[in-house]
Amino acid sequence: MNRSVVLAIAINAKWLLPFLLLSFLFIVILTAVIYKIMWFRLEKIIKEKEKEKDGVEKIEEDSFKKEEKAVLSKMNEILQKEE
Repeated sequence: MNRSVVLAIAINAKWLLPFLLLSFLFIVILTAVIYKIMWFRLEKIIKEKEKEKDGVEKIEEDSFKKEEKAVLSKMNEILQKEE
């Protein structure tokens, strides 16, 4: 083999392991950051859905109370007419 080729391979082999380790570290850090961002977004979506659900339940509860009052008033009217 040519002497310069052997020297180039030796230099590349010397820096190959640190390069691979740094690349792996970068990928791990990037993955952790993306995971954290997605986790925060998921929590935000869950909180919004809970607020929306609570609002819908409150509206349904209010409408149920109104219907109940209307039925009771009709029943009272009917009872008063019978007396």
